[in-house]
Amino acid sequence: MPHMKKRNLCLISFLCIILNVTNQMAQIDSYIGSYTGNNKNGFLQPVASVLTAAFNTGQVTHTKVDSNFRVYFHLIGTASFILSDKLKYFNATTPENFLPAQTVSAPTVLGPRRSTIVSGINGTAYTVPAGMGVQLLALALPQLALSYAGTELTARFFAYDTKDELSKINLLGVGLRHDIGRYFMKASTWSLSVGGMYQKTKAGTYMDLSTYSGAATVGQQQKHFNYFGQVGYQAGSLKGNYKHYNGESFESVNIDLKNDNPLFIGAGIGLNIGALQMQLQASGYEPIIGSFAIGLKF
Repeated sequence: MPHMKKRNLCLISFLCIILNVTNQMAQIDSYIGSYTGNNKNGFLQPVASVLTAAFNTGQVTHTKVDSNFRVYFHLIGTASFILSDKLKYFNATTPENFLPAQTVSAPTVLGPRRSTIVSGINGTAYTVPAGMGVQLLALALPQLALSYAGTELTARFFAYDTKDELSKINLLGVGLRHDIGRYFMKASTWSLSVGGMYQKTKAGTYMDLSTYSGAATVGQQQKHFNYFGQVGYQAGSLKGNYKHYNGESFESVNIDLKNDNPLFIGAGIGLNIGALQMQLQASGYEPIIGSFAIGLKF
């Protein structure tokens, strides 16, 4: 069990390092494979849901899309809070050669640090590994937006070569938002826009994350304050490939996970002081995401 816990700890470290791009990795192949069998997807699936929601929070940094030409540059930081049982637990099954066959509630990789022991015939037992008790996952991204004539083009880009086993980390995101309220809400102080964004993050062969989102944004933009609400759809796909040592040889293990929280609901409030902009945003519901943005408007 200590060895299994060490593997789980390294997997969480791996995910956090990719998001924050701060440290290098070593011996990746030897410790990602905490699960390689039937329970693998259930154990890892919440990571796909959390990353999808995190990447889709904080895209809108101001309520109204400008009619005049504007340039916005922001640093977006998000914190994903692991609160619900849906993110902490999954239904794990015992191996084929374990009798009687059983299904038990067990921690996901983000779940509590508590292993689950299943009793079998003839005094046998099967231990489902503990999670890592993760309460928070953080992410930081740069974002550039260009606005003109009620249309806004948004881009996110990051590239870094770790020069080790992880190889290159690349992030690319492209989004578009348009002020549709300009056609039928000209006399209103409220604004309504619709938009969407595609993002892709790759880290060698270990993680290939693609996210898609589309949402409607409604709110008010005042001189120094703005606030808005959002509702929309989001989808995410997390794929990866790594090698796991089974005691005799290395085997190739693939992951292909989807997010299971397609509904996107969010709200934000911002402060504008000259060229400086700051904003707080929250979205949910599984997981709950908090977002902070700081940047400049030109």
